Amino acid sequence: AFPWKVPDDIGAGVKIRVEDSTTPTTVFDESDATFNIKGKLALTAPNASPDKIYLVNNSKKIKWTADGSIAAKHGNVTIALDTGSGYANIPSAQLNGGAVTNGSINPALGEVTWAVPDPVSENAKIKVWAGTETDLITGVASESPTFKIQKLTLTQPGAMEVGTTPFPTITWTPVGAVTAPDNDIEVKGVFLVGEVPGRVELGVRLV
Repeated sequence: AFPWKVPDDIGAGVKIRVEDSTTPTTVFDESDATFNIKGKLALTAPNASPDKIYLVNNSKKIKWTADGSIAAKHGNVTIALDTGSGYANIPSAQLNGGAVTNGSINPALGEVTWAVPDPVSENAKIKVWAGTETDLITGVASESPTFKIQKLTLTQPGAMEVGTTPFPTITWTPVGAVTAPDNDIEVKGVFLVGEVPGRVELGVRLV
């Protein structure tokens, strides 16, 4: 016995043959059954704990590694999002600023930028697969841990006159139970999002 590094010979009906180097035609043996060699996809981002929070309209990276001639043998990568009711392909317009035009991506690319959409979810997941190999066990596919999609809506004030006193209370409404952000996110309060003569507009965010 010896370790065998599976080669990039993607295909079905594969067998292994062992033979004597001096009499290969008479002393040999081969696999009793055929097997398949497939490429491998491994999703590396999102890769966070279930407490990870992604905010609506933020840009996040979806990343993966690809082993083998996946594009040639299996096909391009498809990316899907599950927000609690099953997987649906992520629209091309949400990937790489709309640069992905056919909904599928060359596996060798390794990453895309994703515009986080509504609706919010407490148990979102991302899945990638090649061609028709969608099964996580027998296919060429990979799935992220669950994460949260949430958003904040500023409720007061929307706009105010410059010099307004006393300064009004600033309030916002979380959508998706924004409770205990993880180490990558902290509440930053308010920020200036627009300004016209005599008026300012405020927003609120998590970063």
